[in-house]
Amino acid sequence: DVPRREVLRRMAGLYEEFSHYCDFADVYDAMRAPGEDTLSPARLKEEPTWDENRAFLARRAEIVAAHGRIGERARLFTEGGYCTLYSEGMRLAGQGGTEEMIARACAGVYEDEFGHMCQGIAGLDAEGLGDSDWALMTELSAELQTMRIHMRNAQFSYPVAAARIDAIVGGDIEPVAFDFAKAEAYQSGNATNRGGELDPKIIDTLGGGGSPPEPLLTSAPLARLAAEALCRRSESENCSWYHGYWQYLRILGIVATPERHGAFYAGALGELAAAGDYRRILISATADYAMLAHLLKAYDGALDGLAITAVDICETPLMLCKWYAQRHGLTIETQACDLVQEPIDKRFDLIVTHSFLQMVPVAARQKLMANWHQALRPGGKIVSVTRLNPDWTEAHILPDRERIPAFREHAQREATKWQGVLGIDAGELAEAAENYVGRVKNYSLRSEAELRALFTDAGFAFDRLDPVAVKGKSGQPQVGAGTSRSATYAEFVARRT
Repeated sequence: DVPRREVLRRMAGLYEEFSHYCDFADVYDAMRAPGEDTLSPARLKEEPTWDENRAFLARRAEIVAAHGRIGERARLFTEGGYCTLYSEGMRLAGQGGTEEMIARACAGVYEDEFGHMCQGIAGLDAEGLGDSDWALMTELSAELQTMRIHMRNAQFSYPVAAARIDAIVGGDIEPVAFDFAKAEAYQSGNATNRGGELDPKIIDTLGGGGSPPEPLLTSAPLARLAAEALCRRSESENCSWYHGYWQYLRILGIVATPERHGAFYAGALGELAAAGDYRRILISATADYAMLAHLLKAYDGALDGLAITAVDICETPLMLCKWYAQRHGLTIETQACDLVQEPIDKRFDLIVTHSFLQMVPVAARQKLMANWHQALRPGGKIVSVTRLNPDWTEAHILPDRERIPAFREHAQREATKWQGVLGIDAGELAEAAENYVGRVKNYSLRSEAELRALFTDAGFAFDRLDPVAVKGKSGQPQVGAGTSRSATYAEFVARRT
């Protein structure tokens, strides 16, 4: 049996590799002769590979099998051959037509392969390698790179002369300058795969104000794919309508997310990071990795020894949290459970959560508060926000059905703007938006006084409680919980007494 987390890791790798295929298949199909079949995996399977490629793949597998972690490091470090093929292809940008398509395809692969190379480097200084280990890794990396050069040269019908290859292998050429700034950005989590830096429109959507950049273009398709399997907890419980499309709705800017409170989270969490004694952290319910991203940004420079546990009732957001943490070179724990109903058997210094209280039925609030209290050490803190709505009644648990069509139309318009970027039909996203707003339930607290009483009765005191008016996105219909409408929120830091 393959562990489920290993299945997820392989799914992510398959998505990445198939994306490479799709990018270059699009180029091929744009150039194919009239009447020629389009490129497909089945057609490629019929094409024989070449001797140099077979030899390279076989030798790489032997190295990994024979040399364990050193062999795997060599494999990752030489992945893509420092991306020189793709960096050259990227130079075609700006020429239009097929050349522009080639440049875009190469740019996508370049980002991914650069990341693979960084994975081969990350953490080497902490592995305690001896002189013989370093010598072996150097020897294996040089061998694989040499074989890769011959493999690519054969693939393209030997455009590089033998004398030039001898000079390359012998080190008699000016090497490609290593991009240290890009590697540092990748290691700090500021670089992204599949599409490079975040589009300015996404940064505007996320709102700035202390919020971290997030690789939504990469992770949204991954979440959608994973949700099909992970969100089905039973025959009657399936939240793929939520987690499968949540990140797409974030990109469209039509849902309420931590970015609207970025300055608060940066300040409150930054103070706790600086204090030094809030190192065991629980993320209590999360729709994706957004709360984790804010946490890691606030703790930047103080990540060593940080122990983070993410808890949610669904495995999909937990998978995304692990995926995001791994991009930062971190390992976190996850636990799929309903913290409203069952306590967690660990003690923490800090709990972070975003707008979770307003999703918990009124009758279950005390149980959640008791479980939070049990999970925190004395003096431990909760950092969160929750909506305050003095007009809330049970009639507001679900939205006014008459307003939902306007929200769907708004989502359709926003999705159409992104049609060429997201690779998903605008109508499908509009339907997902309608499904989301019609199903998410809202149990808003009515006032600051009600919030204070809830926490005080459960054994907490407030270090900070600030009601703030958050302005909604321009043109956003005022409908439903969890949408980016105008609202009043309480931003707070509560302490276990």
